[in-house]
Amino acid sequence: MASVNFAKYSISGCELRAGIPGLGAVALSATEDHAEEKFNRDWFSNMNDDLQRPAAPNFIRRTAVAVGIAEPTTDIRSAEERARVARANEEKAKSAVATATTERIQAEKALGPARQAAQQEATTVNRQETERLDRLQEQLDRVIARVKADDTRPQVALRLRCRVFLHGGGAGSLADGEPSNPSATLHGILTMDPIAGALYEVVRVGGQLMHWCIEQGADDQLYARADDLEFAGWSSMIERIKKLAGES
Repeated sequence: MASVNFAKYSISGCELRAGIPGLGAVALSATEDHAEEKFNRDWFSNMNDDLQRPAAPNFIRRTAVAVGIAEPTTDIRSAEERARVARANEEKAKSAVATATTERIQAEKALGPARQAAQQEATTVNRQETERLDRLQEQLDRVIARVKADDTRPQVALRLRCRVFLHGGGAGSLADGEPSNPSATLHGILTMDPIAGALYEVVRVGGQLMHWCIEQGADDQLYARADDLEFAGWSSMIERIKKLAGES
């Protein structure tokens, strides 16, 4: 059985003992009506004071829940669940931030060596391209020197092919019946004249180096140089064909 605490009051030199209403018996002495009235007034006044304390109701409810006297309300359960989820999410966020920070630090450490490796690779590519362009330039210079030194008159068959290539012609334009389309005619010229063939080789290699510059990411200046050599090789070849045709 639950115990009951009693409050003591001294009224006009008379002592009374009063139990909490509804929980225990009340023993009153003299001046009973006056004492009971004062007791009730003081009791409800104390209750109002408790209600005006903001922390008291929540404290009482949470204490009751803790000792198993009462069940938590739905609002409390919901709030506690939200708080639990929020704490869990906070821990996950902290872990994610820590992981991201670690990855950033590692990436920044690897960035320096990666840049250095990329720079070394670019240097190697540019050096290789420069060497190829130098060799191609030397080749073009040698062929042009041969063009200037050659003063022989070409054979009629070669002259005819050169004229057909420059100005076109019908199916019977070539005496030996060779097809007269530009590609086939040019192939015949390059086969018959080694100088024209060497100039066409400059054109072919120059085009390859232009493509290689794009694929390997070489400097723009090297691409422009390859383009110049390809153009110069084709121009020199056309001039050679004109000379073979008797037009220069």
